[in-house]
Amino acid sequence: MSHHSIEYLNNEERWPADKWPAGGPEHGQRCQYEFGKATRCGLPRYPGSEEAEPRCIFHYTGERDPQQLQRQLEKAADRGALLWEADLADAHLFGARLRKAQLMDANLRNAFLVRADLRDADLSDANMENADLRFADLQAADLTDTSLEGKADLRRANLSDACLSGVQLDQQSRLDHVIWSNDGSIVIREEREGRAARRAGKPEAALPLLQAGERAYRKIKQSYHESGDYQTAGEFFIREMECKRAQMSIATAGQPQAPWHQRLAWWLMYRCFGYGERPWWLVEIAAVLVFVFGAVQAYLCGFTDTARNVQIGPGLAWPPTIGGVLSFLNALYFSVVTFTGLGYGDMQPATGISKTLASIEVVIGLLTMSLILITIVRKWTR
Repeated sequence: MSHHSIEYLNNEERWPADKWPAGGPEHGQRCQYEFGKATRCGLPRYPGSEEAEPRCIFHYTGERDPQQLQRQLEKAADRGALLWEADLADAHLFGARLRKAQLMDANLRNAFLVRADLRDADLSDANMENADLRFADLQAADLTDTSLEGKADLRRANLSDACLSGVQLDQQSRLDHVIWSNDGSIVIREEREGRAARRAGKPEAALPLLQAGERAYRKIKQSYHESGDYQTAGEFFIREMECKRAQMSIATAGQPQAPWHQRLAWWLMYRCFGYGERPWWLVEIAAVLVFVFGAVQAYLCGFTDTARNVQIGPGLAWPPTIGGVLSFLNALYFSVVTFTGLGYGDMQPATGISKTLASIEVVIGLLTMSLILITIVRKWTR
């Protein structure tokens, strides 16, 4: 094959000028690592590689000077060199300045990247199994289909605004105190951009983003769950379900909008008990309902104290007297025994409207109490 028919991904513009010989590089002085039939890397040949098969320091698989490797890598990232399929396994790159590094399909298995600056870096399809990324800055990095399995350590890493579509995680991945978003939330980029596209009236763009967000949340949730952090896993489960709920309101050529009653049911599941992850929301709702039903019975409907054969309400004195306060407390008691289905019999609805209201309250109360028990048992027996 003629040297002139070979395409080099990296030319003089992608590498410091002082690294090239006077008059430009010759074919044998370029890295001949193949990306395709007629495509080569093109970066300067590493002196340690064989002349018959020249490789740059990033594609050379023999022993390399760690400090030289880090310096060259930082220069390559600064110049925008395409470091696709770079072999950086076991590399010691503490605090490396690799902002915007083009490391697609790179082998970073077991790499030491503590406090590395990988902002805006392209790490899509990279193998980062067992990599040490503690305190690394991966803000806005592209981690599409990146493998972070094994013992990849991301403790206190910054993953805000990172692209996490298809990211691979497992129970050994360390995700303690990861920064998922700059605002302190756990909302990832895919969901945020998907919701923005939906608000902008771009359903065709919103749907795949929300679907990618749902899958990413599921992976993260499973990693936390399998490592025993059920509380955080529950929070990511909520985000997963919220992405799914957001998809229901999107109508595209290939997917109609979900029926209104289905969307309403999902909205209630989130607002009432956080898809089973927040049972205390139901307790708060129950307390509010008991108070509201008690107030309505006392002020608008009335009920009978059968023990004293006295009807209380409708209507209580205002400003309240001591007797009025006691009557309202009786109304709350009546509401509690109705809401919980106890029905001691010492309090009874006095009018037809009061009976109807009590019937509604007891149905709502039994459903709410059942949901509270189910969510508490589900959450605390995992």
